[in-house]
Amino acid sequence: MNKISLYSQTVSPRLKYAAQYIFEDLMGLMPYWASSAEELAAMSGTAKILLQNNVAGNVSGLPSLYVDDWILHPSNEILPASELENKWQNTMFPAPSPANDTLLLNFDIFSAVFFLLSRYEEYRKNISLDNYGRFPATASYLHKTGELQKPVINIWATVLREKLQHVYPSLKFELPQFEKIPTIDIDHGFLVKNKPFYKQAGGLIKYPKQFLQRLSVMLGLREDPFFNLSQIIELHRLLGLKSRFFFHCANYKNSIDNANVLPSKKYAEFLKNSNYEDDIEIGLHLSYSASFSGNRTFAQNEKSFLEKFVQHKIYSNRNHFLMLSLPQTYTMLESMHIIDDYTMGYADCAGFRAGCCTPFHWYDLSNERKTTLKIFPLTCMDTTFSRYLHCTEDEAFEKMTELREKVRMANGVFIPLFHNETFALGSKKIWQQYETLLAE
Repeated sequence: MNKISLYSQTVSPRLKYAAQYIFEDLMGLMPYWASSAEELAAMSGTAKILLQNNVAGNVSGLPSLYVDDWILHPSNEILPASELENKWQNTMFPAPSPANDTLLLNFDIFSAVFFLLSRYEEYRKNISLDNYGRFPATASYLHKTGELQKPVINIWATVLREKLQHVYPSLKFELPQFEKIPTIDIDHGFLVKNKPFYKQAGGLIKYPKQFLQRLSVMLGLREDPFFNLSQIIELHRLLGLKSRFFFHCANYKNSIDNANVLPSKKYAEFLKNSNYEDDIEIGLHLSYSASFSGNRTFAQNEKSFLEKFVQHKIYSNRNHFLMLSLPQTYTMLESMHIIDDYTMGYADCAGFRAGCCTPFHWYDLSNERKTTLKIFPLTCMDTTFSRYLHCTEDEAFEKMTELREKVRMANGVFIPLFHNETFALGSKKIWQQYETLLAE
């Protein structure tokens, strides 16, 4: 990996975190921190950037980037929205004027990246949460500026990379490759089976459009349509993609966590067989009750329950209802030895909650440290379009395709979320649309 040398008079953990993501994760460059401006100037055979808080002058003549006090001298207190937004004007953390002509960007990319990746705005007090206690998309900076549907961090990094390439023509970048990671949430294992007769019969009346479908399952004339994991796996295999399933393993008798997919003989057999397949990954779909309350006992019991069925440790997770409360949710997951989390997205709006489409490690603001918990940012969810945005299947497919192309242009990771029931209750063309979404 090629090196890029940096110097800042002050280097904070937050600055190092942001720089590593920008240069190493998005450009394939290893950041090296010089101990002095003199050392940086004397170095040869490396790209060099001077990080400046005062951009009025640059006697070295080296390419420079503005760095705001906010990231250089972090406070344990979360600043109110008004205090930061007053500084932002037309862009996040703009560089003061006048600036010297060595400045590569007109804003502090490090502070902007850290603000979005750390989800700093979600730590604020007195935020109006939605009916489920979730931070809503409408409260986010990116939604307010109309940029939620853009992977802005990846776009900023591309602009900076092009500037660097112009200054250092021989600099070689190792860019990440576009990748697709389909994920399936299993909220309900069955439409009809494994339910008491009164619920099966009640479903015939409550859901008249599903009458024949439900009745044929009750009469044993067809397989329960929600048990369609084999078809999903086969489709992913044809496309050369790994299948990732997240299983809901709690039944707390409330309106949200009322369907433990396990135990059932069919799913137990499926999980037992999947233990030997390299292209299948089983993850936990942590209950809303556990993630909302931060109840580690609930969470650990659910994880242990799933591990019993798959007969190996579980290291990946996505929270039910995309319930995410910072920092307690991620602190709890880290303590449970979860390594990968796929919750980072909004239920009520598609787009890039953390402003990026490339996985990153969670930064613990409480302890000022980069953690081992890797966050895989969600691109879109099927029920966002049907339940919240009231789109038709064709409209949803078009919007998902647009998001996929934005991720492709950014060399990012396209991560759609579908539910097993979507394939069962949607029209016949949903399978074709899903295949096209992942094939192209």
